[in-house]
Amino acid sequence: MVDGAKMLSLLLLAGSSFAAPSMSGDLSSLSEYPSAFSLFRRDAPKTNNNNNNNNNNNNNKASLTYAQVKAEVQKEFPKFKVQDGDLKIKWNLSPTCTKCTGKQIVDEKNKDKCRDCRTGSKPNAEHDKCIRDDGCAEDEKKDTTGKCVKDTVTCKTGEKKNAKGDCVKDDGCAADEKKGTDGKCVKDNDQACKTGEKKDASGNCVKDTTDPKKKGKCPDGSILDAAEGGQDELTENPKCIIDDSGKCPAGQVAETRDSGDNDKNKKVKCGKAPEDKDKKTCNEKTQYKVISMASQFIGDLEVFEAVESCKPTNKYKQNKLKKMDTIKPKMKKKWDDEKPKREEKKKKFEDWKKAEEERKRKTGSVVHPGRGSWTTAP
Repeated sequence: MVDGAKMLSLLLLAGSSFAAPSMSGDLSSLSEYPSAFSLFRRDAPKTNNNNNNNNNNNNNKASLTYAQVKAEVQKEFPKFKVQDGDLKIKWNLSPTCTKCTGKQIVDEKNKDKCRDCRTGSKPNAEHDKCIRDDGCAEDEKKDTTGKCVKDTVTCKTGEKKNAKGDCVKDDGCAADEKKGTDGKCVKDNDQACKTGEKKDASGNCVKDTTDPKKKGKCPDGSILDAAEGGQDELTENPKCIIDDSGKCPAGQVAETRDSGDNDKNKKVKCGKAPEDKDKKTCNEKTQYKVISMASQFIGDLEVFEAVESCKPTNKYKQNKLKKMDTIKPKMKKKWDDEKPKREEKKKKFEDWKKAEEERKRKTGSVVHPGRGSWTTAP
């Protein structure tokens, strides 16, 4: 922060980016504040609060004209052009320095608070506005030409955008906050982590090292549902499942969730990772890998060990059913088309059977096509 005298000099820079307390009045009457300019002027003698006479004498000697103040300001801030004219200044008792640092900006609804920038954006130099990673403002987006334009997607009345940019009920708290049990605004830890991060076993946001092929276009903290099958990093609107890979201690892996299970409060079961010789290699086109837990007791302690297996994906099973649905009409048609041949063959067999029975009755011998003949006992 600057002292009172320097503050007055700053106020001469009308229209600049400096926001500081100021004093109402005309700059032509700056001689009304000789003590302030005495403090500002480098060659002015120091005042002595214990001696009023000396103080008054020093103030009178150090009083500066408008031109002198302008010159001092120009020396102090050579990069700024001090303009002549009837410059007005006013008193502003609001805080002059933002308390928001790091990845936060001053909250638009409550200037006494700071809020995090949404996922995919960061504060500007003044920490009063969020700029997206693509260079656009937080409330903007890039059009087809690459220009930043106003994002027309707005929340309804009574809603606000949270730190993720989703529209939620406006509870009067900052974007990254929610109402606590006592009615006060507290940090909303349920919101997803920032881009490139995911929650670990303790619920803290850590760097996301998930394979992009497994993550695809799923939200942070989620991965592609392997049981679905046929999905990759380019799949639009994929089916996702909570990523439990980082929730187990080192050397252990998590049990595979059932397809579609996105219960955030579900207790993750971890077990010792299988050795390389026990790992399964699944057909990526038709199968997915499932990790289940085999348990054994060592004394009273139940110990889990991961077991890998392969199961058919939902897409493969659906395609198989579709194939059967396609084949069934063809099989039925073939069956119907061959019906006359079957009936003719059946009739020939029945005629032969009758003839043989008749021959046997008369001669006592049986003739079977391809098997020769034999005589029956009288």
